[in-house]
Amino acid sequence: MLAALSAAEDPVEAYDAQRVVVDTVFVTDEAGGREIVPKRPSFRTGDGRPMTPAAFYGYVDRPDLLDAFLQKKTRKRTLIGVGLGFVVGGTGLVLGSIAAEGRTNAALLGSGVGLIAAGLVPVGIGGFMSPHPVSGEVLLNVAKDKNTRLRRDFGLPVELSFEPVARRSGGGARLSGRF
Repeated sequence: MLAALSAAEDPVEAYDAQRVVVDTVFVTDEAGGREIVPKRPSFRTGDGRPMTPAAFYGYVDRPDLLDAFLQKKTRKRTLIGVGLGFVVGGTGLVLGSIAAEGRTNAALLGSGVGLIAAGLVPVGIGGFMSPHPVSGEVLLNVAKDKNTRLRRDFGLPVELSFEPVARRSGGGARLSGRF
């Protein structure tokens, strides 16, 4: 029956176009241990269409992670906005101290510098805060779960993996499948 299907209706091609891909960096040691190197992940479908992180969490049917992502993203933007507000206000006070004299000059200058320093803290925290509610390894597992469900829906083997292997003693490829 699969032979009668057109290329667009082929389950393998349909799965390949709809699967989710998380591009990240990982290192595998000789014992087979896998460690994810911190990097901003990028998300796309199997046919190459990029996805925003919010679209990714919706696509993999995880509304809980989508809500947590949106909350952390809002928190990050709020921190950066408040911090930039302090920096702008402090800069205004420092510039205002130029025209002032005596104790007023010192008060404006000190207050302005203090506000600028206080504003840099939330800007720094917000700048380095990841909006993702889970680690990179969990992101890979969430994508793998979605791909497993897609494979099951299309009647394909539940798990099929191809891994290049490179070691000091030689190299090759490993292909495994589970039905």
